This record gives sequence, C-alpha cells and structure tokens, in this order.
Amino acid sequence: MQAEVDFGFCEMDTDSLNTIDPSAVSRATAASEEKKSSIADRQFQRVRTLLTGVLILDDALVDVMVLDISANGARIRAKEAVPDVSEFKIRVNGVGQFQGVVRWREGNTFGVQFLEEPQEVARNLGGRLKNILAK
Repeated sequence: MQAEVDFGFCEMDTDSLNTIDPSAVSRATAASEEKKSSIADRQFQRVRTLLTGVLILDDALVDVMVLDISANGARIRAKEAVPDVSEFKIRVNGVGQFQGVVRWREGNTFGVQFLEEPQEVARNLGGRLKNILAK
C-alpha cells in the first residue's frame, strides 16, 4: 500500500520510509566501530575543556575552541571554515603552542594529534591545565 504524506513542507512516499540502503547501514556501523575502537585504544586520558586558541596556518590565523585535550592530541572546533591542511601549529591560550596533524574531520570540528612527544606535552599541560580547570 502506497500513501502520500504531506508534512506541509515536503511530500513523501511512505514506501521510501521502509527502504533501507544496506550500504548506508554498513558505512554507519563501520564508522561507529572505528570510533569505539579509537576511543578504547587511547593511551592518554582526555580532559574536557572550553579553552580558546588559534590555528596558525601558512597564510591565516583561525580562532578555535579546544573541546578536549590530552598529552597526544585534542578535539577542536574552528569558528570558521578551515582550509584543507594536514599539518599546522595550534596555540592554546594559557597552555602553550603545539605542532599538530589532522587525524579526522567532521565539518569545522576535527581531531588533532600533537607531533611533540606526549611526555613533553604532558609536562607543558601539567600545572597550566590544572590551574585553568580550577578557575
């Protein structure tokens, strides 16, 4: 049985609601499993933050919000579109400056892996991050 549904802004064939694209399900499942395994594989605890910072690109500075940070990376959200770069510097206000590479990207939010040794980053984060979180 086929019915037309009018939501006021679009018309939809109800038969299409019952159609599932197996390849879309497969891609979503794979992405979910990959994300779960990458979280489980993390060696360093991430700390949620709302720190501000700046991406230092070859020809631009881009304001960012650091959503979480660890000794080997961070999750950041840019306030504007960021050119498709793989390596850059990031200055996290009140914490320090790091070299980073993009590991994943979803719109203006992306995961950064720091290129410095985690022990060096951890020393840099150490007291500074504790002081920021205490405020």
